[in-house]
Amino acid sequence: MRLPISLSTLLGLALATVAPAQFDPNLGIDAGGGPITPDDAILGPLNLGFPFRFPDGSTHTSIEIDTNGRVLPGGSGAASVFNENPALLLSEPTALCPYWDDLTPLGIQPDARGRIYFFTDGASRANVTFCNVKRFGVTTFDHTDWTFQVQLESSDVFRFVYDERVFSTNSILVGASAGGGAIDPGEVDLGAGHASSGTAADANVYEYFSTSSAPFDLMGRSVTYTPSGAGGYDVSVGAAGVTPCGAEMAGEPCPQSFHFIPDGAGGYLVQRGLLDFGDGSGGGFFDDGGVGAPNTIEWGVGLGDDSNAGPFVPASPSFGFRFPGATSEATEFWIDNNGRVMPDNTDPGDFNASVAEFLAGPPTIATFWTDMSSQRGSLRSYDDPAGLFVSITWDHTPKFNESLPLTFQVVLRDDDSFSLHYREVSNWLTGSGFTSDDVLIGCSPGGGHPDPGEHDFTTVTPITLGESAIYEFWDSDTERPDIHTTLYPSEPDIPRPTWTQPVLGEPFTLTMEGVSANTVSSNLLLQLGPTPPGFPVDLSILGLSGCELGVNPTVAALPMTIDPLEGTSSLTLNIPDVPGFEQLEIHGQGANIDVGANPLNVVLSNVARGRVTAPAPCPGPVCFYQGCYPGLQLCLTGQVPGAAGNVDVRFTFVAESANGPGANCTITALQTVTVVNQPACLPLTCAVIPPACLPNAGGNALCPGPPPPTPGAYVLATLVEVFATGTTTLLYTCSPGKIDCNCAPTTCP
Repeated sequence: MRLPISLSTLLGLALATVAPAQFDPNLGIDAGGGPITPDDAILGPLNLGFPFRFPDGSTHTSIEIDTNGRVLPGGSGAASVFNENPALLLSEPTALCPYWDDLTPLGIQPDARGRIYFFTDGASRANVTFCNVKRFGVTTFDHTDWTFQVQLESSDVFRFVYDERVFSTNSILVGASAGGGAIDPGEVDLGAGHASSGTAADANVYEYFSTSSAPFDLMGRSVTYTPSGAGGYDVSVGAAGVTPCGAEMAGEPCPQSFHFIPDGAGGYLVQRGLLDFGDGSGGGFFDDGGVGAPNTIEWGVGLGDDSNAGPFVPASPSFGFRFPGATSEATEFWIDNNGRVMPDNTDPGDFNASVAEFLAGPPTIATFWTDMSSQRGSLRSYDDPAGLFVSITWDHTPKFNESLPLTFQVVLRDDDSFSLHYREVSNWLTGSGFTSDDVLIGCSPGGGHPDPGEHDFTTVTPITLGESAIYEFWDSDTERPDIHTTLYPSEPDIPRPTWTQPVLGEPFTLTMEGVSANTVSSNLLLQLGPTPPGFPVDLSILGLSGCELGVNPTVAALPMTIDPLEGTSSLTLNIPDVPGFEQLEIHGQGANIDVGANPLNVVLSNVARGRVTAPAPCPGPVCFYQGCYPGLQLCLTGQVPGAAGNVDVRFTFVAESANGPGANCTITALQTVTVVNQPACLPLTCAVIPPACLPNAGGNALCPGPPPPTPGAYVLATLVEVFATGTTTLLYTCSPGKIDCNCAPTTCP
């Protein structure tokens, strides 16, 4: 159960003002016309409400949007093009290209959070915002979702504005062209600006970026094209100040620590939170910054990817550490840049976290075992002069081939206890809220040790008398590392962050995970409006080492509802449908009373923040296929004339075949749907194609089996019908077309 809180009670508070920035936070409507913007599509035409002159000199009052990163005149007749290059720029119709590449708003399922928005004031300015789009075929998450914007002005000035996270993973083209067979003037360095020569040739001003010879260098910047006369442009470059177009997570949650203390029976007692061992290592993350040589050694410099560093031999001859299940102490250590520590170099650089390998390999302490890259950040060891402990720290070290930093540490003690410290690993959350690789933490004696099963370190303190293999494993397909107390925007029945912006007249839910079993109270600190100077505030002086207050609460703490089985808490804010709330900033930070977590028994989450937007207008009804083999769905959304209250949506699947199995399949699925947002507007409603309509094993999802029959020999027909609830009154019917059996397993219709 979620507790709804109405923001209408806060109307007397000062509303947020939009800080001056080159990025325009007015997003406008979803130009894709629905919840899933199609890939490789031309959107529009979209009316500007004022005339705008394109580089070829033609003036238009409407535009089209290529989902691959181009803006074209309305009625251009162009098709979506994903294979950008200068020759096509000059031969295709005139266009503005903020980031021309093979892009997709779809993202990586189930993370279809990309959108393309269109806004116009109808008089002098318009925006096209590519919000959280990805390059087609990207197989990792790690915030490789990019936001950039095209701004059009009635003075014929246009501007490209880039989020600081925008970069290139492939060759891309940025610029403008008169098209239609224009002569190539050669590319320019847009980052350095460009002065027009005053000729029509300067209507073709572009830069072609490659990942090797010319990497993209416009992140966090704006590029303004100003007409200079005779059809050319002067190009100037400035700061961007991009406002996120989706809700986001910011700041750092309180650090987390797990302490493994020998239980005298060959296993460990695991305790969570701050715990001072009296040896100078402190109760939490040990800060070795500024210590320098010889006590601190940097291992990451020159270390290849997927490698072990070592041997690390502590200077004190008295120091020794007994690994799990070992009969003698180790006096040297090998450090895997993928997050492990071992007594030897028999398993170097394994980046694939696996429970089976964890139990079969050498004795291991897995601090945060996954695919890391120590070629950035710092991988270092610290040697206590007294010989009581050593620490090994992965400091601001990103995942392989990605950018956002993770910081974690292991402290090994001379009494054979050890601690795992996590200053910041919530960056491991991806766009979908899952991980891009499996993650494992804990300890194992290796050598084929039997699997005792995993533990949830965050919510329950493991009691493992005599057990030397203690671990937690997160599957990248279905789980999130919930080591930290993490706050994020969510939606009912979706077990992951959804990044949805708060919308006027609609509920906005915040969920906090990593809520321990010792939490007696969970609360939301809510701030309305911009964050004032001086934040975040370091709370270490209060005994909350490493914790930050990231919001300036506008109201008293709001209680969140705890789900002890899931280890989460949640709160729903009802955003009033009041125009004055549009563009209001909402910042939230979780604050839990967590007994034993630290001296104050208080744990803070990261900050989740968003900006209130107006609801997108309901598009015309459309039915389409979504997803791929084997979970292909038939979907409907949009405005159905006559629909009100509840309606019944019937999906019908009919297999048609001359000789294939499933030829007699006729199955219907009925759903009752509540009309939302505005009259006659249906939310996205889908049904998975029933297994009974699919052929037997041996073929793909749509074919009877090898060899594939000829086209048309086996097809699946589908139909969507909308009825007034409980009646036979048909309001709307559609079909996206039949699916032929020659569709390959990885091909979407």
